[in-house]
Amino acid sequence: MGTARADRTAELGAMANTPLSGPEKLSTLVLVSGFVRNAATLSADVAAAHQAGGPSPTYGAILSQLIDPEHYPAIHRAIAAGTLDDDDGADFDADFDYGLERILDGVDALIRRKRRHRS
Repeated sequence: MGTARADRTAELGAMANTPLSGPEKLSTLVLVSGFVRNAATLSADVAAAHQAGGPSPTYGAILSQLIDPEHYPAIHRAIAAGTLDDDDGADFDADFDYGLERILDGVDALIRRKRRHRS
């Protein structure tokens, strides 16, 4: 528990010189840590399925169990078309990097906007 607290303090400290408010810094931390936790859970679920002896489910197969086709028809069609199925297996590292970069791009845009408005 002490290590987790030290990690969170360091993460918040990394945002110390930004114009983000305290709640915005905490929300950013929750956003990033939630993304990381979700990616780790997905990776662990795929690894567990593989170790159980079955074929590793594709990302599309996993998402198809979560997406309601009536509420998200476009996403359902994309999954059904196999756009998330790789012949070489899921590239979780590339997907993780892409997602984290988009989140950090958004945080960067927010920080830049706040700095412009402060000037």
